[in-house]
Amino acid sequence: MPNALSSPQHPFPRGWFQIGRSHELLAGDVRAVKYFGKDLVLFRNESGEVGLLDAHCQHLGAHLGVGGKVNGDSVQCPWHGWCWDTEGRNTAIPYSVEDCKPNVRVGNWHVREWYGNIVTWNDWEPGGEPYWEPPKIPELEGDDFYSLHNEYSDHLWKVKCHPQMPLENAVDFAHIEYVHGHTDPPELVEVRSKDHWIRFDVAVEYGRGKKSTWLTPGGPVESMMEIEGFGIGFGTVRFPGIWPTVMVTSITPIDENYSAYYFQQASKRGEGETGDLPEGMAKSMIDLQVGVIPQDFPIWENMEYLENPNPAREEGKDLLQLRSWCAQFYPPSVGDIPPVNASRA
Repeated sequence: MPNALSSPQHPFPRGWFQIGRSHELLAGDVRAVKYFGKDLVLFRNESGEVGLLDAHCQHLGAHLGVGGKVNGDSVQCPWHGWCWDTEGRNTAIPYSVEDCKPNVRVGNWHVREWYGNIVTWNDWEPGGEPYWEPPKIPELEGDDFYSLHNEYSDHLWKVKCHPQMPLENAVDFAHIEYVHGHTDPPELVEVRSKDHWIRFDVAVEYGRGKKSTWLTPGGPVESMMEIEGFGIGFGTVRFPGIWPTVMVTSITPIDENYSAYYFQQASKRGEGETGDLPEGMAKSMIDLQVGVIPQDFPIWENMEYLENPNPAREEGKDLLQLRSWCAQFYPPSVGDIPPVNASRA
């Protein structure tokens, strides 16, 4: 197994990651983007297909995303007009008797459109095929829930952190009192994992000790919070005991220091709610999370990741289990250092 301790030394884990939103990339659009430490070009061809390629034309090296345009089903280089399709194949050299160079390619990335999001597969093995597909989210299959994409529920932050940091929050309940100001933290009841999937069942008592709150108007509510991870950078959170809600996040590495934190949330429509913008409890659930999530950012942006931390006795087992699971998404490492100092856990 790869060395779990060294995982954040490798800033770009294997898996699916969000890189954009479908409604923001129209047919004919070309965008210069940077993810996983690489300059890339994102485009939608005239057939509506999304392509993600390494940025530089393999003729003389121009950046396809800076001045490039869509020509049919390809992106056209702004310098000499060479064209490249979504598979990275050279499809035209417009001024040459040589129609194209079939053996010359631009590196291409696997892309999916998933519930209105554009996601790509990152792999540290060149040309690696996806090991799994993005998950199905039942709440988003019908019309009972609001869309993920509206001005209230769709957010993007640029954060100085490794994508594993937000995931480690899932087993770190001691920080909740000090970072988020809640003196009654949740309790981790169970952790289950299989292959690329992991789930945390968390016991929560909302409104503890209070007769009524906006969240619990009828008094305290005991419930379970369901946190699922699909690889390191892709996850969902559900709050079944309060209001049917699914939070969707993707923490996508931009470079070795920064990540794009994509946040979206969809809640069930209340009675009589038919508009596009969430209202009532759906809007309140969004406001709650949008207020809480950025509270972690100053910690992540200024911390030093400890490969061999010294957890309290209550923390060691869960952190060890999580980091061991995370190790599968990184390149194999030389050495076999335990991911947590068990003698001090």
